[in-house]
Amino acid sequence: MARLFNKDLTPEAFRRLLEETKIPDTAIAWIDGPTSWRFLAWDDPGWRDTRLDEATASESGRIFDVSGELRWRRIDFMAAGISDGEDERQASSACDPPFLFRTLFLGEAWEALSGHLEDASEVLEDLVPHASRHPFWGEREGKVWIERKIPHHFRYPAEGRRIVIEVERWVAPDGMTAFLRFRSLQPFDEEK
Repeated sequence: MARLFNKDLTPEAFRRLLEETKIPDTAIAWIDGPTSWRFLAWDDPGWRDTRLDEATASESGRIFDVSGELRWRRIDFMAAGISDGEDERQASSACDPPFLFRTLFLGEAWEALSGHLEDASEVLEDLVPHASRHPFWGEREGKVWIERKIPHHFRYPAEGRRIVIEVERWVAPDGMTAFLRFRSLQPFDEEK
């Protein structure tokens, strides 16, 4: 059963979330930094030592697999709409410059998530999930996918000549998409 968790976290609390959550070995990370982006397997051995630093320095990102997606984006502390309580003052002083990570998880709960985020699963009650697949740019040549129309080289944490991403849209009764989560990268099978 799908669950929804969310919370605005200080950078330190966000890092603890990443350290303590049992993220599946098959998970893929998409991390947007101020000047670059990373798209690789969360468990990639060449990245394991720096992934937490890169995630906490990022502007936004997502870690996903078929069981769920953890997503975040950096927000200004004042934009978080936090009231004037003791916890909030501590959070404000911990942020220099003052920002938080607006964090959301949608999927089957990963171990240790609930200790860091607040359960908001009631929001999903009237929503219906719809799965779909979308082709990614580029055709594989060696270790990169090349898209001549852009032109750009991409590195995807997947195999195959062409790649598709499987997504899940959570749709309200009026047809509006309330949530969109990534599920997996797969080789493109032209027969499907």
